[in-house]
Amino acid sequence: MTETVDPIYYSDKAIQSVTSDRFNFNPTAEVLAKNISRLSVDDSYTIAVNGEWGSGKSSFLNLVRQHLETSDEDENKNIVLDFDPWMFSGREDVVMQLFLHIRAELQNLNNERKGYLNPNIFSTLDSVLGCLQSISSLSGIPGIHGIIGGIKFGNQILADKNQDKIDEINNINAQRKQLCNKLKNLSAKLVI
Repeated sequence: MTETVDPIYYSDKAIQSVTSDRFNFNPTAEVLAKNISRLSVDDSYTIAVNGEWGSGKSSFLNLVRQHLETSDEDENKNIVLDFDPWMFSGREDVVMQLFLHIRAELQNLNNERKGYLNPNIFSTLDSVLGCLQSISSLSGIPGIHGIIGGIKFGNQILADKNQDKIDEINNINAQRKQLCNKLKNLSAKLVI
């Protein structure tokens, strides 16, 4: 005779849906998703989910994502992209991979929805990627990481002989502003 025993060990795999929510994360995840959906597109926001290893951060984020993707508020449509920065080493690598990921995911969305997005956003993303690639050779210059991260960088640190590099830095800042404006004009909010 075989006896059925309740498992005493559980997988460390993050849950993917509300039906698997044994820790009652869903009410908080739903509130957070609604608040994210209501945020203005005129600014960017960073939200941190902190907790010990195995405390359910990924499960919580999966529930938030589920609510963001099924939001019934038409004026607050969301495009939700996953990005895992742990897979990359240096700051330039992370930034480059983030933009490559955004570019690929938006292209996939545009292909699925047959021209959902304005094609100009792709040319702007390509310009940003080109600028990032060209300044990646500057990584030996002190303070360059701040430029890529969006921190204003003083031109006086670079010598006059580096005017081309200064122009590249100014170009990426201009491309970033242009991209931000185009992202604000999307018919949906981009959540990464």
